[in-house]
Amino acid sequence: NINLVDFGLRMGELNFTTFYIYQHSLRSIERGQYDDAVNQIEKLLGIADTYDFSYAKVIYYAATTKLLMKYRRFNEALDYSNLGIKYSKKIDEKHFIISYLSYQGRIQALLNNLEATKK
Repeated sequence: NINLVDFGLRMGELNFTTFYIYQHSLRSIERGQYDDAVNQIEKLLGIADTYDFSYAKVIYYAATTKLLMKYRRFNEALDYSNLGIKYSKKIDEKHFIISYLSYQGRIQALLNNLEATKK
């Protein structure tokens, strides 16, 4: 809901608003509503850039990776997951790295690259 997002941003609730958008982007991806998902993901990047909010940037990389996986654009998804890992290390958010490594394992399995999956 756009009004709820705008309200959250006006109130300075960046964490909750970012997570709300992220959850809705995942729902849109799973429902095949890719245009909605792209809009929500772009909103995450806008929050990251406008407010210099690192959590939104980490979530942006995760949502983009997930969307690219659904599009079966695996090499691009790997690139975004690598960006997510690099950024997570930069801001010292190690727990996000586990999610990105999980994405990479699934992508490598879908590419039938079992050696890379083991890594």
